[in-house]
Amino acid sequence: MLLENKKQDIPALTGVRGFAAIWVLVLHTCFGNVNDYGYFSAFDGKINFGFAENFILKGYLAVDLFFILSGFILAHTYKGQFKETLNFFKIKNFYTKRLARIYPIHLFITIILSVVFFTSIWQPVRPLNFEDVVLSIFLLNVWSDPSVNIPAWSVSAEWFAYLLCPVILFVSSRIQKTTIILSLIVGIWIVYPILFQTFFCCSGLYGGGAILRVLSGFIGGVLLHGLYEKKTGLLSFKNSADIIGMICLVAIFFLAFLDAHFSILYPFLFIFIYYLSLSKTFFKSLFSCKIMIFLGLISYCIYMIHYPVLEIFSLIFSDYLYNVSENNQILYWFLLMCIITTTITTSWILYNIIEEPM
Repeated sequence: MLLENKKQDIPALTGVRGFAAIWVLVLHTCFGNVNDYGYFSAFDGKINFGFAENFILKGYLAVDLFFILSGFILAHTYKGQFKETLNFFKIKNFYTKRLARIYPIHLFITIILSVVFFTSIWQPVRPLNFEDVVLSIFLLNVWSDPSVNIPAWSVSAEWFAYLLCPVILFVSSRIQKTTIILSLIVGIWIVYPILFQTFFCCSGLYGGGAILRVLSGFIGGVLLHGLYEKKTGLLSFKNSADIIGMICLVAIFFLAFLDAHFSILYPFLFIFIYYLSLSKTFFKSLFSCKIMIFLGLISYCIYMIHYPVLEIFSLIFSDYLYNVSENNQILYWFLLMCIITTTITTSWILYNIIEEPM
């Protein structure tokens, strides 16, 4: 997400959104049975990723990365507006911009999926009812299991975070001591997994578990921005942010390869974002190249449209793929590239005709 104030833009944080969106897309394409409503079950586990498979399977971390980035970037953009007071007109302006940012694409896809289901053009994997559609239209679909557009649970949950955002920014701006900020972030790392496991188990896609998940990442991102403002935590050697950031990225991949628990991987997402935001050379360049910026700009559309795209591919190819040997890796890799290309192309079109104008 490019910042709304261009002077404050941190390009690498736009690029990393593109990385996260593709990570989720590949997870849901290649491991379609990650939930009860498999996106493309005929494709599930057919591609041999070798040692990278566990990393792909940790693609759910990309959604948590989105939440942390959202809190960080909104703090970067709006913290100054809510530092002194909670002005009604500034809050109204903030809500208007946030709604314009997320709602048009969400509504468009909800309507499309509802039409194809209720007119029996085809039957999506996720059966719908009228109540689901109403909840989705009013951004209450986080309380539906799952949403009409399955990935859209996070949009509804994040809207809840947006509603609280002015207050979160107002309170966080009063926390000045680095030790307190660090303590609160570490507290989130420890407390959030415990609360989630104790009260919600695996229900991080709807209801209270989803709200806890988004708020933990969002508030953590806001606090992380407090550290960014102080430029604290850097070692004194040359290019320290780049080196530590790259080490952190490698650590995430390695820990995922070892199938590490979420509670171990989660803190590395914060460290990764922090050092990426401070990077000045090669680490920054990795995520701010033209391709990554392009993917970052359309990342929201990629995330939102990939389920309908997978529904279409499933409709066309499922019967055929059930009879294709898993040894035919060339075919599966070719189909994966087709899915990724179709998703990116469709996202680029939707970005230009809906998201960017709004």
